Amino acid sequence: MLPFLSEYNIYPKDVRLTAKGPSAGIEVYEGPDKAVAFVRAELGSTSLAAGPMKATAALSADTGLGVSAGSVEAKVLGTGFTVGRKVGVSLFGTGFEFKLW
Repeated sequence: MLPFLSEYNIYPKDVRLTAKGPSAGIEVYEGPDKAVAFVRAELGSTSLAAGPMKATAALSADTGLGVSAGSVEAKVLGTGFTVGRKVGVSLFGTGFEFKLW
C-alpha cells in the first residue's frame, strides 16, 4: 500500500506511471512561446505514458485555454481536446493523447 502522496511516480525505462491525489489551483502564464489560462481541480488521477502515448484515468474539472508554438488545448469541466504537436481528447479528466513530433 502506498502512503498518501500528492504525486507518486515510477520510472522504468520508457514507461511512466503517475498517481496524483486531490489538487486545485490556477495556472496563468504568458511568454514568447506559449500562453495558458486554466483553473484546475482534480479529485485524483492515474496516468500511464509509454513513448509518444499517454492515457489518464481521472476525475477533474479543469477549465481553460492553452496555446503554444505547437499545440492548442481547450477544456471545460475536464472535457476537451488538444490539437497540434499533441493530439488528444478528455472527458471529465479521463482521456488519452499522442505526441506526433
